[in-house]
Amino acid sequence: MLEDIRHLPDGSTVEFDLCIVGSGPVGLSLAREFIGSQLRVCVLESGGVELDAPTQSLATGESQGDRFVSLSRMRRRQFGGLSNAWNVQVEDYAQHGVRHAPFEAIDFEKRDWLAHSGWPFSREHLDPFYQRASDICGIGSLDYSADSWEERLSRRLPFAGSELETTMFKFGPSARFFGDGRTALEGASNITVYLYANVLEIEASHNAGEITGLRVAALSGQRYAVKARRYVLATGAIENARLLLASNRVQKAGLGNGKDLVGRFFMDHPIIRTGFLYPYEQSAFSIHALYDMRYLDKLTVMGRLTFAEEARRRQQLLGFATLFFPRTRRQQSPAHLAVREFRQAMRERRVPTNAARLVADFAGNLDDFVLDYYKHAVRRDHLFPSLSRGGWSSQEGNDKRYEKFELISQTEQSPNPDNRITLSQRRDPLGSNQPKLTVHWAGSDKDSIHRAHAILVRQLAAVGLGRLELENINNSVGLSLHHNMGTTRMHEDPSQGVVDPDGKVHGIANLYIAGGSVFPTGSYANPTLTMIALTLRLADHLKATGAPLTL
Repeated sequence: MLEDIRHLPDGSTVEFDLCIVGSGPVGLSLAREFIGSQLRVCVLESGGVELDAPTQSLATGESQGDRFVSLSRMRRRQFGGLSNAWNVQVEDYAQHGVRHAPFEAIDFEKRDWLAHSGWPFSREHLDPFYQRASDICGIGSLDYSADSWEERLSRRLPFAGSELETTMFKFGPSARFFGDGRTALEGASNITVYLYANVLEIEASHNAGEITGLRVAALSGQRYAVKARRYVLATGAIENARLLLASNRVQKAGLGNGKDLVGRFFMDHPIIRTGFLYPYEQSAFSIHALYDMRYLDKLTVMGRLTFAEEARRRQQLLGFATLFFPRTRRQQSPAHLAVREFRQAMRERRVPTNAARLVADFAGNLDDFVLDYYKHAVRRDHLFPSLSRGGWSSQEGNDKRYEKFELISQTEQSPNPDNRITLSQRRDPLGSNQPKLTVHWAGSDKDSIHRAHAILVRQLAAVGLGRLELENINNSVGLSLHHNMGTTRMHEDPSQGVVDPDGKVHGIANLYIAGGSVFPTGSYANPTLTMIALTLRLADHLKATGAPLTL
């Protein structure tokens, strides 16, 4: 059931067997594993079912180093978390969703040429949990090979040798979490979701060996205590680290931070405007539907170029995937970009950055906007395919409509202890220190991208597709796809990780962490599927080790 914690008397204490902090895809997936069990479970969510500005303001933070997206845009304090902000149009534009893919086997390996790499288990170990996670996300089997899709769409590019290959992304609807998750938990008699419940501090015993409770507050002023036998933090890479660092009354450096590892190794997925591919034959725009985002057999899929694992080892490449988007001779009007920014701001209930400039861009390019709107709304043309919109291959006359492909890539970011979350001196409306992100793009990461680009140029020409003109990566990289990872990394050795292979914080008997913050490395693939697979693994561990601790 869902309850507004503000309806409890000020100063109340509530007790449960298991307390989950956060109701995003990870927290919801974990809570649903305990529906109908004998355990009394609570989920603490900072926001409500609908987004509200005062609560979302608690996601504010600061950053330094290389240019990075605002911290508040990477977090959503609302039931369902960031699933509310996923904007890929899936199921034939009927819903919003997100792309999914599992990490590759090499992503779990210790790579001698990549410092701090290596997971405590293999991809094979995680495969059963990947399948269960796929069921939750609504994306079917673990088959991501092009073999299963190319005959019904088009043939894959015929790369020779063992460098490039075509595999698939699958897309799942976001309503699986904030919609289906809400329905499931509302009907669960043993689970209580407290909305508007903000965790201020994790309280620990005198030697920090056990968590004794959580201090919780509502923005309206009430204060509460939540006690449980076991606790799971599922609030994302930024907030998981901030909560541990802010809980510093017993351990001055923060809980679990005896080795100064909490907050370190922050990772994301840089996105790269790789360049423009000019096909040798115009028929390329009609025969490569495999690389379009298409709804087929009740599933949205999209082909991608990736590097074979042996090529990654030989070339010492970070994970890398490339997508194709056809482009007309005329670039997208600034008016479209202005409208997109205003829509994003409206979804987040904020004033857009540089609003005056955006209005001027819209007014100055109104003719182009009206013409493109007519083509899209009346003629149903797919004018500007993007990471969030596909369907272009179903049109007639693409050989006359399009001039080139734009190649967009996303890459792995190497784990760097200097990329980190710390506590800012600024405080939020509840009096808690805001998070501060320090992030720099490593030169070795740029070198990996250069090597990947060189292979793309050579191979795309070799298969007769076209000439690839590369962009300067210093001007064409955005450091975030909002895929925050690291900060409470997993390792068997307490001197190298914050949590053990089961997700338990080293040295603390009843505190666990779930989600992307425990990733030792981040691959190139969107992290949600792996996050949920790890969450299901954690759920099994909690069920198997369910002997209660004394409150």
